[in-house]
Amino acid sequence: MKRFLSVLMVFFLITPILLSQDKKNKEEKTFPNWKVYGYVFGDYYGKVNGDTSGSSSGEYAKISKDKNAFDFRRVLFGLDYDISEDFSAEFALSYDAPDQLVAGNRTPYIRFANIRWKNLIPYSTILLGQMSTPTFSLISEKVWGYRFVEKDLLDFRKIGSSIDFGLAVWGKIDKSGNYGYNVMFGNGRGAKIEDSKFKKYYGSVYSYFWEKRIIAEVYADYEDITSSTNKTTYKGFIGLILPEARAGVEVFQQVQRRFFSDGTNVNPFGVSFFAIGNLLKEKLSIFGRFDYYDPDMNHPEKGFKEYFLNFGVDFMPHKSVHLVPNIWIDAYKDKSPAGTERKADIVPRLTFYYIYK
Repeated sequence: MKRFLSVLMVFFLITPILLSQDKKNKEEKTFPNWKVYGYVFGDYYGKVNGDTSGSSSGEYAKISKDKNAFDFRRVLFGLDYDISEDFSAEFALSYDAPDQLVAGNRTPYIRFANIRWKNLIPYSTILLGQMSTPTFSLISEKVWGYRFVEKDLLDFRKIGSSIDFGLAVWGKIDKSGNYGYNVMFGNGRGAKIEDSKFKKYYGSVYSYFWEKRIIAEVYADYEDITSSTNKTTYKGFIGLILPEARAGVEVFQQVQRRFFSDGTNVNPFGVSFFAIGNLLKEKLSIFGRFDYYDPDMNHPEKGFKEYFLNFGVDFMPHKSVHLVPNIWIDAYKDKSPAGTERKADIVPRLTFYYIYK
């Protein structure tokens, strides 16, 4: 009995010391270190209305009515590698639908491959390689939070790419992080190999308000396409971030100079509204989104205006597993006096999304 009490006393004496040492070891980061991450999302979908007559950027625009299928929209596998306190690297392979090999198999590509230098500029990180662009990936898409259901407005309408190869600085202006900026100089080709001398310039500034419950961003980019044509994009975004809900408004205009043979410009314009409500924390949410898109405001009688609607329920049996029944609708209105009717694309889907890391 005495021996037992002695052992018990020693146990209680050394346990706090061991726990303290364990906590200290966890807090001390050793280098190099790495972590694997990834995610998969896709759908079972069925197109119940629409046709294949148009040239919309919507993913179901050219799919025939009554087609249904299981399909991946993205499969990503990545690695974050911390080289030292100041340097880290990222590498990721991704399959994005509808990329295919000649045999019809799904084709992966290099999505991220970059090195990051921290602390050289106060509160900032310098990046070199293929990375996320400031166009929508760093702020508006994160507030939307449902990329696995649908792309951000500018991504959906192919106004800009989520990735590019280049040099960038992601930074904060103050220690609190209430004000920040993202600038980049890149190829303008996304994940594709550069094939010209022309480059793309990106820049955004953002600010948080109301104890970081509201974020506002102003963004612009400029890209030479040829020696006589270029694109300039302007975007504004404001988002509300609360524990029980999120909402946002995004608006853009792009000027594509001298894109028609007669030397006139093309001016796409779009606005997006979305809202998400958490019914049960990390268990059940509802969401809705509405987009308006005009492919060319400079030619009011050419093409179709588009009205996109997406809404659904996000069921999470685990915080890293999402099952999302949702309705995807893209409707069209002819801008010409002819008033040509085009059927809306209507696609019920069961979207799935899971994360591994």
